[in-house]
Amino acid sequence: MKSNEHMPHDHTPLGVAPWCLIDTGFDAGRAALHETLFCVGNGRIGLRGAHEEGACWPGTEQDAIYINGFHDVEDIHYPENAHSLPRQNQFIVAVPNGKAVWWRIDEETFDPRTGVIEGFERTLDFESGMLTRAFVWVSPNGRRVAVTSHRMVSFEREAVCALRYEIRVLDGAARITISSAIDARAHEMEASDDPRVGSANAAKALVEVAAERMLGQVVLLHRAKHSGLAVATALHSQLRTEKHGLASGEDAGAAACLGHRFEVEVVQGECLQLDKTFGFVTSQHAAQDELMALASRAVDEAALAGFDLLCAEQRAYLWRFWQDADVRIEGDDAMQQGLRFNL
Repeated sequence: MKSNEHMPHDHTPLGVAPWCLIDTGFDAGRAALHETLFCVGNGRIGLRGAHEEGACWPGTEQDAIYINGFHDVEDIHYPENAHSLPRQNQFIVAVPNGKAVWWRIDEETFDPRTGVIEGFERTLDFESGMLTRAFVWVSPNGRRVAVTSHRMVSFEREAVCALRYEIRVLDGAARITISSAIDARAHEMEASDDPRVGSANAAKALVEVAAERMLGQVVLLHRAKHSGLAVATALHSQLRTEKHGLASGEDAGAAACLGHRFEVEVVQGECLQLDKTFGFVTSQHAAQDELMALASRAVDEAALAGFDLLCAEQRAYLWRFWQDADVRIEGDDAMQQGLRFNL
């Protein structure tokens, strides 16, 4: 089976469409750029456009989630001191990654660097506020698996993000094991002038304060080492299959990477659907001893509403926005696309 370990940089241009941004071929050489262009956010929370499966995708620069204003500080050292020199530097800190998903089919773990990726397409829809991605993975053993994901950051519920992740085995029955996690592990980074990469200090800025499992949720509390700002991250995971409905899972992970694991048997063509609801509350908005309860409540209410209702809320919000904000250009779809993207 051909390997994708050295995926070609075909530099496929982004597609032109008035109401969306379209990527029709994975390009490891432009992964960092596309992580920025396919970001979704609501002004408070921003999810970079890195893939749910994380750094296994070649070219991944920064699989990160950021919260507006959430930062740490470090002292500035000068070879010679002087009056009124700034004493501290502030830098943005990535919060725990609530969108992390990993899976395997039978004994083969999904890894885009092995096997073959076919039919890759990613779309950022300006009307629905949704980032959608689809592809087929042909495993080293020849298994064909279709994967689709839908990701959003809610405009109506400012603390909440939602993800629907679907797997469909195309060539026979299989056992699928899928993990849904909050990944708070500090990924090593090097100092860089590239703002997409950040600094080594930013990679090691969070300290875990508490971790709890409650009512089917995982809730983590972290504090920035020097600024004292704290963030609570909550996650709810639900899996269903077309044949058997809701599937039971188990708590999984340890230390800084906690979540849920599901193992199900599926027949050929059957859809497995994982809904992840996760959210963040910081000490910029509430007292530290209230953060875990507030994050848990926000995620619980959103999970109870369900992914479909969250999508309907998002589309209704953006319909109202475009009624006031849209500027229409006739005869130039590229210009129309660019204008709406910036709006």
